[in-house]
Amino acid sequence: MIRDNAKLVLLAATCLVIGLVAPATAAAVKKAVNSDKVDGLHAVKSSASVKKRRGKLVATSRKTGRLPNNIIAQAPDSARLGGVPATAFRSLVLPASALHSANEDFTGHPLADAGVPSVSAVVPLPPTYVRGRPLTVALDIFTPNVPCVVSLIATTDHLRTGTSAEPVPTSLVGGGNLAALPRSPGLGRVTVRAALPAAAVPGDVVVVRLLRNAAANLDACTGTLLVMGATLSW
Repeated sequence: MIRDNAKLVLLAATCLVIGLVAPATAAAVKKAVNSDKVDGLHAVKSSASVKKRRGKLVATSRKTGRLPNNIIAQAPDSARLGGVPATAFRSLVLPASALHSANEDFTGHPLADAGVPSVSAVVPLPPTYVRGRPLTVALDIFTPNVPCVVSLIATTDHLRTGTSAEPVPTSLVGGGNLAALPRSPGLGRVTVRAALPAAAVPGDVVVVRLLRNAAANLDACTGTLLVMGATLSW
């Protein structure tokens, strides 16, 4: 009799354990079958189209481990573009055709060894101009002669629609009005810096002029110099 009662108790305990485990097992099976969802959201491969992945989780690529390139419409502001610092894009190269002088030709803009010849660049400040920064203009000048020192004067005007031209403090980088040109015939670089006013904003126009004071005693360059182009940075 005692042995029969023991069997009944064991059988009841077994049934109780099965009864407790079965619901949990069923839930686990249901989750396993429904494993394409995370917190109720379906997941799709990285190769899925924009339409098919709408409202779903997107997996990274098996090959690259990255999300698709078009996962967002436009990236927020970044300090780099293609690995290049944003400051690298704050420049503008002007060919000789974008400059102006009284006697321009296809080879460059002449700065004759007589009088006060000049060359100028009229530049709208681009969208990437950073307000309050000085404007730097590097001019490439060709000299046919041996190394020499040239006497130059730089001026800058800031223009805004509806206002008159505003002269801006301008100087040659290195100080003074003298610039040394190369040791042999070829291109030399003269850099001018203009301290634009705080009110200068993208869209304003800046006129930078470079004048050669050929009559000055300190101008030791003989013959005509040619301005071949300029690079603006800010």
